[in-house]
Amino acid sequence: MRSILIAGALLAAPAAFGQKTISIDSAAAYAGQHVQFCAPPASSRYFVQMDGKPTLLFFGKPYPNHVLSVVIWEKDRKNFSQPVELLFGAGMGPVCVNGTVKMVEGRPQIEVTSPKGIGIKEEEEEQE
Repeated sequence: MRSILIAGALLAAPAAFGQKTISIDSAAAYAGQHVQFCAPPASSRYFVQMDGKPTLLFFGKPYPNHVLSVVIWEKDRKNFSQPVELLFGAGMGPVCVNGTVKMVEGRPQIEVTSPKGIGIKEEEEEQE
């Protein structure tokens, strides 16, 4: 089986943009760097009572014990065809994300503003 990405052009060619593909467990070591990772979300949450109304996808373990998070602010939700937590929430399979790692409350986080920064990694059977 081979993998294909359903996402924007940036996910298709990380090497062309100088990105490193990393594991979520090593993300903190790449703070300040532009990276790509692929992993299944452990949980997701739309924080409607918080300033900026962020949607967070949590990787490694469910919130609040997550290893890494991806944030999509309310102002950027309009850039997606459906609510982000439904598109990329837990149980949707591996998600590939690219962006700059920032440390937030001692944990790595990547901000995504459009579908170019996130996509579902789908498995496709090879033709024989």
